[in-house]
Order: sequence, then structure tokens, then C-alpha cells
Amino acid sequence: MLGCRRITFEWALRKSALETRGVALRDGVEVLGLEGGGSPLRVGGLRLRDGDGCSETLAADLVVDASGRRSKLPAAS
Repeated sequence: MLGCRRITFEWALRKSALETRGVALRDGVEVLGLEGGGSPLRVGGLRLRDGDGCSETLAADLVVDASGRRSKLPAAS
């Protein structure tokens, strides 16, 4: 059991992630979709769009969907 407010937990988690080598956090970026990783069950990255409308593909070893129960990911699979 965790005894704190969600915003406090998210702040601590964000602070820890920012201090971890090899982790990148991007604010204000929309995920357009997942990139395949060579097999149907493997994700190799993301297609992104920033606030200016510029798109890019980001390769990743690990993708975390932290959007909660309203995640659109189950609908995409």
C-alpha cells in the first residue's frame, strides 16, 4: 500500500526517472502509434508529433504506456 497522494508519487517517480541514465521524458508530445520490432508481439519504438506538428520516429528498447485505464493501446492491438 502506498500512503501518499498521486501527484506526490508522480513527482517522485518523475524526479527518479530524470536522474536515471538512458531515460528520456518528453512533455507536450503526442504518440501517433507504435513501431514494430521485428515480430508481431514486439514494440521497437514510437511515432511522435510535437506541439509544432513535426513528426519523428523514436527507436526504443522499452516503451511504457502510463496513460492508465483509459489507454488507447488495447484498442490498437
